[in-house]
Amino acid sequence: MLRLGCDYNFEQWSPAVWREDMALMREAGVDLVAVNVFGWSQIEPRPGEYDFTALDEIVGLLHEAGIRLNLGTGTASAPPWLTRRHPEILPVAADGTTRFPGGRQAWCPSSPVFREHALRLVEQVARRYGQHPALDLWHVSNELGCHNAHCYCEASAAAFRVWLERRHGTVEALNKAWGTAFWSQRYSSFDDVQPPRAALSMRNPAQLLDFQRFSSDALLDYYRAEAEVIRRHSPAPITTNFMVTAHIRTQDYWSWAADMDVIANDHYLDHRLPDPAAELSFAADLTRGLAGGRPWMLMETSTGAVNWQPCNVAKEPGQLVRDALTHVARGADAICFFQWRASTQGAEKFHSAIVPHAGTDTAVWREVLELSATLKKLSEVAGTTVNADTALIFSWESWWATDTEARPSQDLRYLDQVHAAYNALRDLGITTDIVRPGADLSRYRSVVIPCLHMVSDQEAATITDFVEAGGHAVITFYSGIVDPDDRVRLGGYPGAFRELLGVSSEEFAPLQPGAVAPLADGTQATLWTERLRLTTAKPELTYANGHPAVTSNLSGAGQAWYIATALPTPTLRDVLNRALSPNQATPTIQPAHQTAATTHPTTAIAQPDPAIAYSPTPTAQSAHSGRDLAQPATAVAQSAHSLSGVARSDAATAQSATAVTQPAHSLSGVARSDAATAQSATAVTQPAHSLSGVARSDAATAQSATAVTQPAHSPSGVARSDAATAQSATAVAQPAHSPSDVAQSNAAIAKSATAVAQSDAANAHPATPIAQSVGAIAHSPASIDQSARSASHVAQSDAATAHSLAPIAQSARPASDIAQSNAAIAQSATANAQSTSEIAHSDAANAHSATANAQASAAAVHLGAGGAQVDGETARLASAGVGSRDEGARLVHEAARFGAEVVRRGPFVFVINHGSKDIEYPVTGRELVTGQAVAGSVVVPGGAVRVVREEA
Repeated sequence: MLRLGCDYNFEQWSPAVWREDMALMREAGVDLVAVNVFGWSQIEPRPGEYDFTALDEIVGLLHEAGIRLNLGTGTASAPPWLTRRHPEILPVAADGTTRFPGGRQAWCPSSPVFREHALRLVEQVARRYGQHPALDLWHVSNELGCHNAHCYCEASAAAFRVWLERRHGTVEALNKAWGTAFWSQRYSSFDDVQPPRAALSMRNPAQLLDFQRFSSDALLDYYRAEAEVIRRHSPAPITTNFMVTAHIRTQDYWSWAADMDVIANDHYLDHRLPDPAAELSFAADLTRGLAGGRPWMLMETSTGAVNWQPCNVAKEPGQLVRDALTHVARGADAICFFQWRASTQGAEKFHSAIVPHAGTDTAVWREVLELSATLKKLSEVAGTTVNADTALIFSWESWWATDTEARPSQDLRYLDQVHAAYNALRDLGITTDIVRPGADLSRYRSVVIPCLHMVSDQEAATITDFVEAGGHAVITFYSGIVDPDDRVRLGGYPGAFRELLGVSSEEFAPLQPGAVAPLADGTQATLWTERLRLTTAKPELTYANGHPAVTSNLSGAGQAWYIATALPTPTLRDVLNRALSPNQATPTIQPAHQTAATTHPTTAIAQPDPAIAYSPTPTAQSAHSGRDLAQPATAVAQSAHSLSGVARSDAATAQSATAVTQPAHSLSGVARSDAATAQSATAVTQPAHSLSGVARSDAATAQSATAVTQPAHSPSGVARSDAATAQSATAVAQPAHSPSDVAQSNAAIAKSATAVAQSDAANAHPATPIAQSVGAIAHSPASIDQSARSASHVAQSDAATAHSLAPIAQSARPASDIAQSNAAIAQSATANAQSTSEIAHSDAANAHSATANAQASAAAVHLGAGGAQVDGETARLASAGVGSRDEGARLVHEAARFGAEVVRRGPFVFVINHGSKDIEYPVTGRELVTGQAVAGSVVVPGGAVRVVREEA
């Protein structure tokens, strides 16, 4: 099952509140609670004196409530008596000043005194609770290195010297590795080495690098010490919470991962970033990479605002669920919040919680209940994995080496370049694994290597071998420049990749802030240029002066591209698309941008894909052309006018589920939703208030399933959602030419009942499950990108299908408008609903193999199975005979010609036939272990594409 958990700082509350909290936790479906994370001063109030009375009681209460323990060792912060008696444990900053108690983590990771006292406490806790029947997981310390990763005290200096001798062996080897011939830094003894404390000038970059490595290893060694004590007393798994996030770079978690029994991460949206939701997706994918592709847990996240950013932004309605399910979609099997109750005192008193200061009669509490219900519906997702055929190589060591003091441009930052590449892949709908340098790449078809400044010979050879074996690689600037000792590779840049790329650069030419380099395509590059000479490569994009900016080179059976500048986002997407789909004549996806003025600057419209199950038999007819849109398949048209951004998601299928759809706030376009019908069900359509467009919804269900739409208030448009079909289900989509057109919808009502459109959710069937937004995950491979994007950018989410799964799709943006949708399928059932605007009509319809109709605006083109969305203006057939390598999404772009026929042949290939030409599209990213591919549908403005789906 998928777990819902939290941190419970029970020490802050009276025992009477504890009992109330047990009942509320059961109500919320919380089944994993972290306690004793900061408990040291409570359970050891004086040296050697232990009091477990309160902890015993809370452990007993949780056990009685059926709630499992995520038991902290209590060592996250030292008690005041310890720092008074042993001030030498306090950390020292690079400038030699001591950091004092009063906050948290005021201890040196290398301090033997701190370790002695901490392990003594761990021994007591592990002995007491190690065999407790409620114990589920051990939680070592907390966010190791969040504040004290680098200590420059004398204990750290001594430990650093021991580490250096173990790494380098001899002082001569150290001198060679650090290049100490420079500036008279040569050492004659390890005893002379100091940590890289604050200096009058730039410090030795190799020394800085080794100190980063040492500091990461010191914290890992401390973790191992606690884990060793625990294992003497308990068989339960042990972990600690990683901080895979943009503002923490002090731990090389690739080196930590093998020591964890389960990978756990803490992640909070960071509104200091230009795209917080995209970073969330990246962090989740990176955490999955640390887990080796296996499920992991989100140990901490927030229900709303945090307390440690310059402006602590609250979450919009529905965002709590969406953010949580983004993690689930990317591999998390547990979602845990910090914290259970909002504190009334202390530094985090304004940090959000499951139970806020205002109590349970709050939107936050209701959203937590909704998330809990959703996780239960998705229980079969637990244990599944995500399949990707594209990898992105990420390196903490390259992060350290790139962002060092002495570099060609201080504006060059490693993570910026990684995020740029990742976000482009995400915009293209490409599911991406994040792997370490030197990882086995044989399972991938494409690899992206952004700014891999530091690389070993072996790691570089892995990439070269991958390309020569037929893979496709994209390497960006400032890669391959130095070896693991931060020594520049001679012979010309990009050093380790020079021959693979067929280029040689003799000089970097970074750009001043605000300066641009015009490109031949009319766009402008920024930040970086190089004096690039081609050896065996050919130019793919040049500057306006004709010099190469992007190149490609054939090597063995594969191809390697080099991006030698910082491309604007649309150009980077285009280049990556061409590079990773080398047989495409044109870009596969042109993400939709703003097409008209919007009523709100941050409006997004969610457009989830229909999910397709075993034997759908939907038919669709165009309201205007009379053409078949889908025959033995599912076709859904979803489009809108005045889009300022497009959020996309894909839903998958399963055998037993319920679809629930809810529209977003303040949408500037018109949304449409279609649903299929089956046997004996009830559909209820409930409209939103004050809609500026007209939407219609069709709902139908099968075998006692119920679909309910719950609207948002005061949207300027209508959010849309699609539900999928299962055995004997039917879905129909009809495009409309104007949002003012009135579309009628038929809702399937059991035994000739009448569906009534209402302005609230009061008339929903009492047994109807309600969820605002859900991410769909497959029984085997699964992933959804649910993200918030700024206006005119594309947020997308991918999902897979499976043998027995409740598929639900969601995507939205962290602006004031959140578009949400759910889709799920029951065996032999399909449910779908839409909100209406000023007019909502629903009539009693057939309850047995009926057809649901909807009208949609023709301003934009909807999607394929992988979540692609393109404007009809850009859609065209590829001229080559082999199509997209993505997971079926891109067939939309290539098939969007009137009359083109899409045929699914077997589980892994779509074939588009146009005239006498067949173009094949392998489905590689989210294929099913059941042998059933994710089928797609295509609708284009002004015409139709006939889609045929065949069983494998």
